Amino acid sequence: MALTRENRKADYIKRIFSLPQFREEIRTHDYKELLFHKYSSSNEEIINTIKTKMPSIVRISVFGANLFSLINYSIPAVYLGWQVLDRIIDIGNFTTLLIGTANLSSSLFYMVILIPQMAEHSLFVNNLREILEYKSSMESTEDLKIVQKEKNHSILLDNVSFRYNSSADNILKNISLRIDKGEKIALVGENGAGKSTLIKLILRLYDPQSGSMYLDEENYKDLDVSSLRQEIAVVYQDFQAFAFSIGENVLTKELGGREDEDKVWEALKKSGLSTKIENLPDKLNTPLTDEFEENGISFSGGENQKLAIARAMCKDAGVIIMDEPSSSLDPLSEYDMYLQMLNMCRDKTLILISHRLYSTKMVDKIYYMESGSILECGSHEELMKQNGKYARMYHIQAEQYR
Repeated sequence: MALTRENRKADYIKRIFSLPQFREEIRTHDYKELLFHKYSSSNEEIINTIKTKMPSIVRISVFGANLFSLINYSIPAVYLGWQVLDRIIDIGNFTTLLIGTANLSSSLFYMVILIPQMAEHSLFVNNLREILEYKSSMESTEDLKIVQKEKNHSILLDNVSFRYNSSADNILKNISLRIDKGEKIALVGENGAGKSTLIKLILRLYDPQSGSMYLDEENYKDLDVSSLRQEIAVVYQDFQAFAFSIGENVLTKELGGREDEDKVWEALKKSGLSTKIENLPDKLNTPLTDEFEENGISFSGGENQKLAIARAMCKDAGVIIMDEPSSSLDPLSEYDMYLQMLNMCRDKTLILISHRLYSTKMVDKIYYMESGSILECGSHEELMKQNGKYARMYHIQAEQYR
């Protein structure tokens, strides 16, 4: 039972690394160390269990091998024996045919086992080759500057254009914007406008094909990527919870002691989830999901969003990005959440992506995007006076709530 559970845990870690929905969480919240530790622990447990059960495994293996050999030889021997009795073959042919038949049977048996395994493994060859041949242009070197921890940061994009490798056309086209330290801005627009792609560039998950990006007047390409991402926390629309403890999901590493626990509790209080966790028997050690532990808990969509906010708050970064974090909330809950986030981020730089425009009235500046370009920029009042695309979208949404 323990061996099966640990095998499932190890397979779960491998699955996480291969599934695209986990990639951004792992890279932006630095889950690698925790995942590697979990994987190593499961493998060590598997090895120890196998060592303990080795005598039983050997006996079963020997029995299975002997049983196969018995079947492999007995059936041809009976048939060929009848051939000898009927004088169809002699003793010499009997021996030759028996050995040849047994060898052929063994070869076919192992071929039946190996062919499906080879087919399965071949599916991973191309992915493995891409990984082995991949050379990141963002690898840290001694020449790169470490981003210092600050309450907030400024971000500047100067004429930035970007396209994915699989795309012939630019997803982002000549984007220029400036976010001052402590400023709250919103990126709005229809689906496919390029908002989430712009966030990926700010996180430096990708580099633009043209243009320049700056953090506190320092070119992105001169900055250490790891320290850059440490200063940017993200609440994703498709939040991914890991099948670990609540504390590990928030802290993104194992809890090392009282200081780590206090940090997690503070983040949970800010997100409004602490009361629920305090009422659980195992509190921060409660597993998320019951995939591996019977006492695991599953959160609702709204609770998962609060957990995502707690994770971002626990990071204590200078820049907070909220990528449609309210997609699973009703309008009233969403409004309360934005008020709470603005209060928590009052001295931080905040970037908000939202389809519901009534929440954008709370920010300092709004960028309306369409087809990868910024078409309008200003405060809510300024854009409403322009009576452009933002105002039209706002009026359409306002009608839905009347």
